[in-house]
Formats: sequence, C-alpha cells, structure tokens
Amino acid sequence: MARIPVIVVCAFLMLSSFHFWKSENTVQDQTEDVCTKFYGNYELRNLIVYNPSNADSTVCITRAPEVNGEISNRITKGSTFEIMLDELNLKLGDPLIICIYHKPGCVPVLVNPEVIDPRN
Repeated sequence: MARIPVIVVCAFLMLSSFHFWKSENTVQDQTEDVCTKFYGNYELRNLIVYNPSNADSTVCITRAPEVNGEISNRITKGSTFEIMLDELNLKLGDPLIICIYHKPGCVPVLVNPEVIDPRN
C-alpha cells in the first residue's frame, strides 16, 4: 500500500477550504433553509442576485437576505432581485456579510460580484 505524503494531504485540506467568491453555506439539517454567505466591502453599488428555480419550478430563495445581520426589505420571489446596499447607510469600504437563505439543493448566484469585491 502506497503512503500519501503529508504535504499532499495538507495541500488538499487547504484547497478544500477555499470558497469561491468568498461564500460559504451553513445548514443545520436538510429540512431547514441554507444560508449562503458572501463577504466583501461596500463599493457604492447595489448587488444583483439570480434566484434559480429548483426541480419543482419554485424559486430557491425563501426569505429576504440579511446584510450585516439586518434583514433587507427586498422581495425575493422573482428570478432576479436587487439588494439595495445604497439604502443601508454604508460608507465606501465598509465590510459586508450578506446571508441569503434558500432551499437545500439550489444556490443563489451573484450576477455582479465585483460590486462587493472590486478584484473580480
């Protein structure tokens, strides 16, 4: 039996913890909503979110998103919606944690991720 070098295992563990677009999912069990979190900074523009449909043709996102722990007042029932960051009394460069709740098995997509991460 071949032994896997320790460096290969460490590299795998480091790479597997990387989150694309600085996002992460948290869920408590499969019957509860999943929260996908996006991290970034306020860049004076609003964020557009694509709300995909799941297998039974209902939209994935189940409730208004949270920005820095505050519930947004935007309706999320359509296939796309805007998170109005400009209404939240933020300053240029303020850190953002955006939590979008959705059903397990489908994930919302940021249409314009450069709005919270200018490197994109």
